Amino acid sequence: MLHHQKYLWFVRAATKGFSRSYSRGKKPKMTTETLTAKGGVRVAIEGCGHGTLNAIYSSVERASKERGWGGAVDLVIICGDFQAVRNPADLNVMSVPVKYRALGDFHEYYAGSRAAPYLTVFTGGNHEAAAHLRELFHGGWVAPNIYYLGAASVMRLGPLRIASVSGIFNPADYNRPHGERLPFSYRDVKSFYHMREVDVRRLLLLRSQVDVGISHDWPRAIERLGDEKTLFRNKPYFKQESLDGTLGNPAATYVMDRLRPAYWFSAHMHCKFSAVRQYADDEGRGAAPGAAEEESAVAGVGAAAGAEGSLPADNPDEIDLDMDDVDNDQGGAETQAAKPAESKPEETRTTNQDEEGTNPEQQQSPDNKHAWEISDDLRALLPASFRQPPPTAETPVRATGGRRTTPGQPVPPGITNQTVRFLALDKCLPGRPFLQLCEIHPLDPAQAAAHPPLRSSRAASPTRTRPAATTPTTPTTKAYPRRYELEYDPEWLAITRVTSKDLAVGMGDPSVTRAPPDMGEAHYAPLVDAERAWVEEHVVAKGRLRVPDNFAHTAPPHVPGRPEAVGGQPDEYTNPQTTAFCDLVGIEDLWDATEEERAEMKANAPPGGPSGGPGGGGGGWGRGGRGGGGRGGRGRGGGRGRGGRGRGRN
Repeated sequence: MLHHQKYLWFVRAATKGFSRSYSRGKKPKMTTETLTAKGGVRVAIEGCGHGTLNAIYSSVERASKERGWGGAVDLVIICGDFQAVRNPADLNVMSVPVKYRALGDFHEYYAGSRAAPYLTVFTGGNHEAAAHLRELFHGGWVAPNIYYLGAASVMRLGPLRIASVSGIFNPADYNRPHGERLPFSYRDVKSFYHMREVDVRRLLLLRSQVDVGISHDWPRAIERLGDEKTLFRNKPYFKQESLDGTLGNPAATYVMDRLRPAYWFSAHMHCKFSAVRQYADDEGRGAAPGAAEEESAVAGVGAAAGAEGSLPADNPDEIDLDMDDVDNDQGGAETQAAKPAESKPEETRTTNQDEEGTNPEQQQSPDNKHAWEISDDLRALLPASFRQPPPTAETPVRATGGRRTTPGQPVPPGITNQTVRFLALDKCLPGRPFLQLCEIHPLDPAQAAAHPPLRSSRAASPTRTRPAATTPTTPTTKAYPRRYELEYDPEWLAITRVTSKDLAVGMGDPSVTRAPPDMGEAHYAPLVDAERAWVEEHVVAKGRLRVPDNFAHTAPPHVPGRPEAVGGQPDEYTNPQTTAFCDLVGIEDLWDATEEERAEMKANAPPGGPSGGPGGGGGGWGRGGRGGGGRGGRGRGGGRGRGGRGRGRN
C-alpha cells in the first residue's frame, strides 16, 4: 500500500502542468519553451503502442487533467507498433514470436465495447496487425475515432498539416513494390512492414510546408544532434551502429530533410531521446548541378536492393519483441519479453521535455554542430551499400551533371522552416518515458485563423456515444467531442492521383521484384499541378475534404471468452473505406478482389506458411468484390476480373 501511494505521488508530480518533471533522486527543473506554447492544438504523443490502448488513454486523461486541460485532448499520436488486432487470427501474420503474441485490448475498440476518448492517429511500425492494415493502404479508421495514417500520407487537423511514413528500413525490400497478399508467406510477414521507395517518393513530391512529421523508426544519424553520450550509456549497442552509420532510417532522413516540419516524432528504439536539426539559410536550396551529387552517408540508401528474391537483409534496428531491451537503473540493458502495461494510470509514466539530459537546446553541443557533414575518410570506411551506385536504366539520372542528387533535394521555396525538433518516446510500461503532451501551433500563423476550433476547449466534456452504426454494443467509455476534424490534404490527393500507377505495378505478383523507377521531380511536378486543379474542382469545391466517419467491420471482432489463439491465417477483405477513398480521388482500388480470386489465391498459396499453413481462421463479415470491368492478371490466383457488388458471410 505504501509503495502504491509513493508511485501515485510520483506520477502526479511528474505530470502536474508539465511545468516540472520529477525523477527519483533528481531535483525538478523548468521545462523548455518548445513544447509548452499555449493556445495551440492540444496533442499527446505516445511512443510504441504494443496493444495497450487502455493504459495509454488512462495516462493521457490523467496527464491532461494535471496540465489543466480538463481531460480534453485534440489528438493522440501513436508512433507505431499500434497492433490493431481484431481477433486471434490477426496475430498469426503479425511479426511477433508466437510465445509473445498477445491479443491486447484494441479488439474492444474494434468491437465497440469501448470508445476511444480522443481522436487518435498512428503510423505503422514493425509489429503490426498486417492483415488489418493492408486493407487500409491509403489510411482509414481501424476503429471509431482511431485512424491509421496509411503507408504514407499527409492529413490536416485544423491548422496543422501532419505527414507520416510507416514501417522501418530494410535495403532488400526498399525498391520492391507492394506485393504482399493473404495468405502470407513467412517472408511476407516481414516484408510487409518494410518501407518502400514508392511511398517515400510520394512524400518527396510535396512542395509546401508541413507542421508535424511522424515515423516509427528514427531518421538516420539524428542521434548525433542530441545527447548521444547519455543515449549510448543507456543503450550501449547503439554506439557501434552510430559509428557504422547504420543507426536509424535513411529514408526517414530524406523525408525530414525535405519537409522540415516543426516537430518530428518517432519511437521504435524503446527510449526517450530528443534532438534539434538546424538547417542553414542556403542548405538544400537551389544548389548548383552536381553540388549534392553524392548521397551522404547519413542519408544514402545506395544500392538499396539486395539480391532479387532473397530474404531481407538483417537490419540492426529491426527490434523483435523476443529481443526487447529493458533499461535498468545502471543504464545497461537486459533481454526480456515485452509485457503489456496494466490499464491503470498510476502505473504509467509521462515525461517532460525538460527532464535532465533531454533539452534539445542543451543537447546540441558544439561537437554536434556539423554532425550531418561526413568526412571523406569516414565515408571511405562505410560499407559498399552506402556508396553512390552507378546510374542504371532503372535508376534515372537527374539533372546534376550525370549524378543523382540526394532524394528530395533541393528543397522547394514553399518549405521555409529551418528548425526541426525531434522527439522519440518509449513504449507504454510502468516507469518508462512514453508520453509527451504539448500544444502545437502551425508554422504558418494564417492557418490558425483559417481553421479555428469548432468549439471552445472549455466546452468540451466527455459524452457516451455510439461510435458507428456497425458497432454491435454500446461503448462503456466516454469520448470527448472534437475541436478539429480530420481532413484530407489537397496537395497529397493530387500526388496520390499522379503516383497511383506506380503502385499498381507488382500488386500481388511475386514475379515483379522492382517498383517503377523514380522519374524525378521535374517529371512529376507539372503532373501534380494538373491533378491539383482536378482535386480543387472535384473534392475541395464540393466540400469533400473532411474524412468521413465511415468505419465498418470487415473481419469479425473477437468474442470475449473464446480462445485467444487459433490456427490459420485471417481472410482477406475489401475495406469499403479504401474503396470510398479511391472513388473520391478517381483511382483504381488495387486492394479489391472477388471472393473467387481470393479463394484461388488461398488454394495456390505455398504450404507451410505462418501458423502451419495458409487460410482459415478468418470467419465471416466478408465483403464481395465491387462491380466493374475486368483487369489484367495479378496475384498468386491468376486472373483479375471482378464480379458484382455484394456482401456475404463465409
